[in-house]
Amino acid sequence: MVSKLRFKGSKKRRHHSTNHHGEKKQRVGGNKAEIKFHINNKLQSADQINPKIFTKCNWTSATTITDLKEGMPIVIGVARKGIEDNNKIGVISVAHDKLNITIAKESDLKITAKGDSINFLPKMNLESPIYRVEPENIAQIFTVVRVDSILSTKHKVDIPDAEKTYVYIALKSPKTKKFLSHNSEKHTLCMSSTLTAQEIFKFILKPTDTSNFQISMETDGSEDGKSNESYKLIVTDKLKPRLICDPDDLLDDLNQFNIRVQIANCSYAESLIDEINKLQTTQPDQEDAVDESIRLALRELQKSGIKITDKIYYQLKEADKEGKLHEFLLDLKEKYLTDRRA
Repeated sequence: MVSKLRFKGSKKRRHHSTNHHGEKKQRVGGNKAEIKFHINNKLQSADQINPKIFTKCNWTSATTITDLKEGMPIVIGVARKGIEDNNKIGVISVAHDKLNITIAKESDLKITAKGDSINFLPKMNLESPIYRVEPENIAQIFTVVRVDSILSTKHKVDIPDAEKTYVYIALKSPKTKKFLSHNSEKHTLCMSSTLTAQEIFKFILKPTDTSNFQISMETDGSEDGKSNESYKLIVTDKLKPRLICDPDDLLDDLNQFNIRVQIANCSYAESLIDEINKLQTTQPDQEDAVDESIRLALRELQKSGIKITDKIYYQLKEADKEGKLHEFLLDLKEKYLTDRRA
């Protein structure tokens, strides 16, 4: 019996429709549609993918809003030009004082080997280590808090997550048990014990070659008598986080983030694993049928007095794959009789 492929620590979940990057194509010689998946910049069907790749890394880049589920851990990565080589990528992290926010640099992160990472976004720059980032400690992780129930009517979008292009969420640090927040005086990131408008961020799905989301915030001016303002979260080339007003989108290149999620929580990976498991479910029957036909062929040859060698066994399997097993048996027995008469 073939056991189903699952992620480490994963639980049985409800299925989601997640064919956002997959493309359906017709099977050759069949009526069923074959789903192709974007995986590491290649479009492949499930039977072309080695399942062992899922055991080599734990994190991947989010593909849709569906990946930002309630209570799920995420890593907020950035890829910037940087002054020094080890400053080119970073991760938003809780500082040692547990009050402020800093950027953990590449030397403080876990970077998986190039051949061991797995990502599903199309047109990625796989040379960038941002697609291989994994957290080194709990300070580099935030958990998603969905705030749909407390959003004002103008911010609510009543459609499935799989169809959304943005979502409002809060982020809680498992290290401090506090929320990621906007320091409205310094316009920097900090931590807060309470959940207000200053702790609610808008995640906008907008993939580039090194990022998948933009992050912004809309403040409620009614709290302090000021007008409503919209801020963008940016991380400078020196890896300094700031919240700024940018109505002309002049700093969009600094408002790009690579949101990393655990593969076990990635809806796109889940649909791919489902396809692989379907193949594994049908494979034993196919193998049994092949084994039975080979077994009967071997018995027939033995009854004819033909000695079974490794070469003959291999030729039997190849003939069976090509659908020419019967012809091969006839030719082999005829050759055997001819050799005996000689």
